[in-house]
Amino acid sequence: MARKGENIYKRKDGRWEGRFIVERKECGKARYRSVYGKTYLETKEKLRVSIINHQQRKSYAEHLVNEEMLFTNILLEWLSTLKPYIKESSYNKYFNQIHKNIIPYFRDKYISEIDTASLQKYISTLASEENDQRKPLSPQTIHDIFSIIRRTFDFAKTKDYEFKCSFQNLYIPYPKNRFTVFSRQEQQILISYLVNSPLPSDIGILLTLFTGLRVGEICALRWNKINIGSGSLYVDQSMQRIQNHTTDHEAKTRIIITAPKSLSSIRTIPLPEFILSNLIPIRKPGDAFFLTGTSNKFMEPRTLQYKFRKILCDLNIRKLNFHALRHTFATRCVESGFDAKSLSEILGHASVNVTLNRYVHPSDEIKLENMKKLEDLFDVNKTINGRFNL
Repeated sequence: MARKGENIYKRKDGRWEGRFIVERKECGKARYRSVYGKTYLETKEKLRVSIINHQQRKSYAEHLVNEEMLFTNILLEWLSTLKPYIKESSYNKYFNQIHKNIIPYFRDKYISEIDTASLQKYISTLASEENDQRKPLSPQTIHDIFSIIRRTFDFAKTKDYEFKCSFQNLYIPYPKNRFTVFSRQEQQILISYLVNSPLPSDIGILLTLFTGLRVGEICALRWNKINIGSGSLYVDQSMQRIQNHTTDHEAKTRIIITAPKSLSSIRTIPLPEFILSNLIPIRKPGDAFFLTGTSNKFMEPRTLQYKFRKILCDLNIRKLNFHALRHTFATRCVESGFDAKSLSEILGHASVNVTLNRYVHPSDEIKLENMKKLEDLFDVNKTINGRFNL
């Protein structure tokens, strides 16, 4: 017979059995666990110990679940899952954004606690001076951060994590295209200087101005990728300086040379005749880097950008960044009548839309010329003069 208030019974086989509830099913039915002993006191002690152990295990399991549901843990799990499939430079970019701008804000928050309102508040914080950087972040940076957050929630959905966040009614600052290009006059001054310079780095800047190469692509370019005979160059590598996230004993950053930005960035670019005439006198053997003329020494992007900035300063030209050369090339090509598809392939873009929306910047002069073409199309002035002569 069981003692009052206890679930301990003496069985028919002479042993004592103690039971306790492990869990209750959705229907309310209890599931029990049993312990056995030769005496009542032995069974009671075993039951007490079993209940304590079960509660500790249950508490630890709940802790693990809670830890797993922390948004920052899901964020880092998503990043580690993505790592084998992306470039090292992309991983570094995500890593920095996560640790610099996302984790400090969402630390100790469960994914179930993050709703649309809290995300909107976070976006507003990034765009104000209240963020940890003590200055408003640019719309492009906010857009990149939010892209990581959205992909993390998509990842959480595949893990069957429950959350109540919706992205439909969020306002995110739209990145504006602020890139500018060199005017035709500035470009002519720059060309006149570069064609008369014997320095390989200056010829490299000239080459960029007439091919639209990215700074990492010109820095990684070797002479064996330039075919003087066919008048073309082959782009299949890019140079970057990235941060180290390995040990504290290594340098904070290092140079890597990898495949370029995307598969479409691997391309062959035809070269203008006057560019070829400038390349022939400085041609170097095989695997020598174009900007240095040797195979064991390269010029990194930051150094080339410094050199470019000094040239602009000496020539009294606006201090645009190196990437403006690429935008200038694209804009001049469109002004010269390039078809969009050819230009897109030369620039290494995945689609024509990217080329036209991001890299083409018609000047006010070109816009006026196009408006005059519309006027000439219908011979408006002749029609007006004829009307007044009646």
